Amino acid sequence: MDVLGRPSILTSSLRRAKLVSMLVLAGWIAGCSGSAPPETIPLPPESFKELKQKIAALRELPFKREVSLVNEPPGTVEASPEKFFTEPYLGQSIVDISRIYKRLGLFPESTDFAKALADYSRLERIFYYEASRATIVMTPDSAELARTMSGAPNRNLEQIPTVLALAQALQEQNFQWQGRLKRVSLEDRKLAFGALAAGDASLVGVNYLRVFQQTTALPGSDLSMAGWAAALEKMGSHLPELLRQKLVFPYREGSQFVRWAHAAKGWTGVNGLFADPPLSTAQILHPEKYYLKRQNPQRVTTPGLAQQMKPPAVVDQMLGEYLVQLLLMSRLSRQEATQIAASWTGDQLSAYQDGEPTVTVWITAWQSDQDAQVFFRVYQSLLEQSHRLRFQSPAGGGPGIQAELSGGRLMLLQIKGKFVLLLDGAAATRAGQLSNAVWQDLDVETESTVLFFESAKAATQSLSSR
Repeated sequence: MDVLGRPSILTSSLRRAKLVSMLVLAGWIAGCSGSAPPETIPLPPESFKELKQKIAALRELPFKREVSLVNEPPGTVEASPEKFFTEPYLGQSIVDISRIYKRLGLFPESTDFAKALADYSRLERIFYYEASRATIVMTPDSAELARTMSGAPNRNLEQIPTVLALAQALQEQNFQWQGRLKRVSLEDRKLAFGALAAGDASLVGVNYLRVFQQTTALPGSDLSMAGWAAALEKMGSHLPELLRQKLVFPYREGSQFVRWAHAAKGWTGVNGLFADPPLSTAQILHPEKYYLKRQNPQRVTTPGLAQQMKPPAVVDQMLGEYLVQLLLMSRLSRQEATQIAASWTGDQLSAYQDGEPTVTVWITAWQSDQDAQVFFRVYQSLLEQSHRLRFQSPAGGGPGIQAELSGGRLMLLQIKGKFVLLLDGAAATRAGQLSNAVWQDLDVETESTVLFFESAKAATQSLSSR
């Protein structure tokens, strides 16, 4: 029986797949005397109703509402850059985020952030589940993405976008995941939550290909979704590096994270992830920090600075390990950037309107004093090259280094123990006071670790919920 109480279609589909496999084998034996390769016998196209039943059975979750399918005509999902200037990004102003990310070095100064974000959002929503109408929406780009993945039109692979969208529908109907994602305003946490959802959907896609599309020759013997991430990255090749990598991160990294839970406890283990999700991209990148010995990110706050700056912060963010890695990749190889960023334990990015300019404060926490020193040296070089400035020791001594900006303002880069502070845009007469306020009232909350799995592959172990 399937999850809706109807006779399971898995058995009949598997019989059909075995029959087709026998036909393929017979054709291969008959053609051994010739030089031409055997032709693959494609499975007949299946109805949307059949596909829904298959995905519900594979994922072992019910559809709690009837789901329909619509295809968007070309141009209906295009978003103009002007639209993004009037709408918030992660609950904050696009103008502020754009300016501050450029000051940090995440984007080149010449980047049209609103235009790039419009293109990114279009590719992020190639297919999606609209909960209010219980409708799966497929855009014209979805078929193009499937063709890019296979290298040529292929009927079997063209089902994959719909399969992933159906997995999204199951997530929303059973875990209300879209609503939770919308409420997340931290960049790092939103990426982690998105990676969980995409990893779950990717695993459904892998199982669908393995069980129902046995006649399709896919690159890679493990039928992984690596081709999907590569095709998506190719379609986003015109995006700035940060947005292009954010686009593929959920599928590329999320799939390997979710596999740990599935290997330990099957789909029950994956369901447990939605009840107790990963809190940072560090846990997605290093699954052992979630499954073996729980290591949540450190929460860094600067109450003393908030008291000094009378208006509230216009930006309040945590960038996380993955964005730090991408930041460093603008000057280092991926291997070097990955190695340095892996020592990240937490960060806090704040920005305040102090008159006309914006004062940006970014403090990062690292595993050791030595790790902080490595990041400090690399980040100094990155900032000097990005903004064409020169850091020097402050006149009369003082901690760290500083660079003069226009309008009598400074950029400070300081290090104390495991922490590195960037203070950008403060008036020279006030910069020392603000940096002192950060260090004097720096508050770091370290959450206790909890043992989850002794082994990620032990089928008898289970996920804990907090």
